[in-house]
Amino acid sequence: MQGIDMRHSGWLTRLFGTREPARELPERESAPLLEIAAPEPEQSRLPTFRKASARTRPRDSQIEAMRSKVRGAFSPSRPIVDSELYSGRTRLLRSLISAVEDSNMHVIIFGTRGIGKTSTLHVLNAMARKARYIVHYGSCGQNVTFAELFGAVLSDIPLLFHQDYDPVASEVEEGLSFADLYQDEPITVPLLSEAFTRISGTQVLVILDEFDRVEDGNVRRLVAELIKNLSDRAAPVQLVIAGVAQNIDEIVEHIPSIRRNILPIRVPNMEAAEVRELVGRGADRSGLRFADEARERIVALALGLPYIASLLAHHASLLALEARRKTITLADIDAAVEQAVGEIELRLNPALLRLARSASESKEGPLLVDLARRSLESGGIFSLSDADEARALDELSLGRGLVRRGEGEGAFVEDGLPVYLWMRAALDQSREAPLLKAAVPE
Repeated sequence: MQGIDMRHSGWLTRLFGTREPARELPERESAPLLEIAAPEPEQSRLPTFRKASARTRPRDSQIEAMRSKVRGAFSPSRPIVDSELYSGRTRLLRSLISAVEDSNMHVIIFGTRGIGKTSTLHVLNAMARKARYIVHYGSCGQNVTFAELFGAVLSDIPLLFHQDYDPVASEVEEGLSFADLYQDEPITVPLLSEAFTRISGTQVLVILDEFDRVEDGNVRRLVAELIKNLSDRAAPVQLVIAGVAQNIDEIVEHIPSIRRNILPIRVPNMEAAEVRELVGRGADRSGLRFADEARERIVALALGLPYIASLLAHHASLLALEARRKTITLADIDAAVEQAVGEIELRLNPALLRLARSASESKEGPLLVDLARRSLESGGIFSLSDADEARALDELSLGRGLVRRGEGEGAFVEDGLPVYLWMRAALDQSREAPLLKAAVPE
């Protein structure tokens, strides 16, 4: 946001807090801790692949092992699948397990992108399998059909668990599944309801991720009907459905009679302590250490979003290793913010990016950043109780096309915009005072 009149810099203080000189690390911590010689110039003219290499030189083996651990510990581009790295969501997991095991309910998980829904489902999947549940995990596409979704579920249930088949029956010994019984029949809600009530000796958990991508409203209606039938028949099958949404009506078709059979869960932003846990677990796994100022800077910028926390920790850790250090400093975090901004810019629509840059450099810049923060903190929707804000937002909506205006609330037209605006503001702040750090909000 170059070009913002710093006479209005009070907005920076309100958003990021005051900055104080960073505490210098003791010499033994600030100096490079990886006593590995740098590669010879002739061997470092071009970049090379390292991760899949079968052999590494002894002097590079330690740093490469740590790079590999960083990539596993902080993975902003993919969900967490290792339960040991899953952080800050103990209450969420407890609610999910209790709903499935104790209340026999179906669960709908919703929230904004980057909040950790898919990571949660992966961990839930692993925990249920460990408890000997039969689990079907499916990621939905735009054009998926009801028959495709639940034909795959039937294929995952061995005929061993059909109440009408003896464990030593030839069909069981051949490894047949429920799908083999119905391969010539259309997969409908009545057929599935009948088939699932015949399951015996196990529990089945059906996890449907990215259900918001399903475009066919009929699929959503059929899933809602299936939930009702399974609940009415007390079938040992439960659905856990997840998607990007503001409410459950955006996930499944509205059927009032199923409300008592489902538990809607909005995945909340992490608390500061939970973000610290995420950073701490990743650091422990990779053998690195975050200086206090660096860790708290991540906490302040993440706004409770695991995606932002993981993104900054990932880039900062690799930058420190590139400098052959085990300690991540505040300067590493500021450099990580710059990398993050560059990545996000490439993902945004070019025309939208130009609008965002233009608005950021205008008098509307402070309001945009504040709205971006509020959007990230509240799942994409920000309230508008102030009349001046509402008028300014109307100008943005009509003149620049960055936000949508509703009754008493608004939202950015693309979910990448608030992350970009927030990270860009942090980058500008670090450039104004590169040796200072942001105070963590209360």
